[in-house]
Amino acid sequence: AGETSASGSFGCDVRDAGGHRKRGAPPLGRSPNLIASTESSPSRAVDGAALRTFVASAPRLCVNIGATWCTPCVRFHPKFADMSAAFPDVSFVTVDIDALDDGILDELDVETVPTFLLMKNGKEVTRVVGVAHKRPARPLAAAIRRHLCS
Repeated sequence: AGETSASGSFGCDVRDAGGHRKRGAPPLGRSPNLIASTESSPSRAVDGAALRTFVASAPRLCVNIGATWCTPCVRFHPKFADMSAAFPDVSFVTVDIDALDDGILDELDVETVPTFLLMKNGKEVTRVVGVAHKRPARPLAAAIRRHLCS
C-alpha cells in the first residue's frame, strides 16, 4: 500500500520461525491490551472492532500496532504519545497485536511490530515498519507530515 521504513529499523517479528503467531503474556498488573500511558496518550483500540471504528471515523489517522512483549514497541510509546500532541489534526490510536485476531493481522499485512499505518479517509496511504535506533520518531514524523498533513 505504501512505503516502508529504511533499513536499520528495529522491530519484533509477529510470527516465529515456524510461521506460528507469537503471543505474549500480559505483564503483571496490566491488561494485555495496553502498552504504556502518559498524560498525552493516544487513544487505544482494545480489539479489532474498536480499531475498525477508529479507521472508519478518523479522516487522518496514525495507527501504532505494537506488543507488550516487544521492547522497541514499549520504548517508542512515549515518543508516539508526544507525536499525538505535536500533530493535533491527526488522530492517533495504539493497539496491541495480542488483542487482534489473525484475520485482521493478515488483512493489514502486519509481520513486524511496531508497524505504523498512516490512513486517510479509511485507506492506508503509507506505513512505517520498525523504529530507528537513533532519532526513532523522525521517519514517522516525516511520513505524517508528507502523507497526512499535506
